[in-house]
Amino acid sequence: MEAESSDLNSIKSILYRAADTKQTDGATVISNLLSAEKLVKSETKKRAADDFDVTSELRKNLAGTWRLIFTTGTLKTQQALNTKINYFPLTARQSFTESGSITNSIYLGSKFNAFKFSGKYDLVYLSNGVIRVEFDFEKLRLLDLFDITLGSGALEVGEKTGLGSGTGIKKDDGKKKAFFNWCIADEKIATARGGGGGIALWKRE
Repeated sequence: MEAESSDLNSIKSILYRAADTKQTDGATVISNLLSAEKLVKSETKKRAADDFDVTSELRKNLAGTWRLIFTTGTLKTQQALNTKINYFPLTARQSFTESGSITNSIYLGSKFNAFKFSGKYDLVYLSNGVIRVEFDFEKLRLLDLFDITLGSGALEVGEKTGLGSGTGIKKDDGKKKAFFNWCIADEKIATARGGGGGIALWKRE
């Protein structure tokens, strides 16, 4: 296991390597994800205090398609399996647009789209330095053949890719939305923590 770094650039270099090779020790990936979460949270809080528009910046940085590389799974999943999930064994891609659309796709192999969830997302800055990505999945495209309109059960969709959103959050209209507390989104990787407690690493495609 590599020594944990307190420098964000050094942390990113380790996570870049993990995303590219899937060879970095799982414990090293987790410790660096946690370190990045702490450092970015502190920096975001400082920038927001200076009236920098941190949500608009993240919206731009999120735009594109991301492949899920590594996840600890939700706390519920960890307890059920008595283990932590590491490198994600299936092909799962998440896409964002600057206009507020989100998709989450699960593939059979690397190309056949078995499940594609789509909906809308929004960004909310929290006073503790966290930028929360709140989202609702509204539609499921199954086997790339037909569409299903989703109801409240869409909150559980995140758990299918190991990150999870199990707790959801209550909105003013009484509805619940799933969420990620986002950390990094740059030209190579993204990292975030889900409402269910899982922390994950994606690679930009």
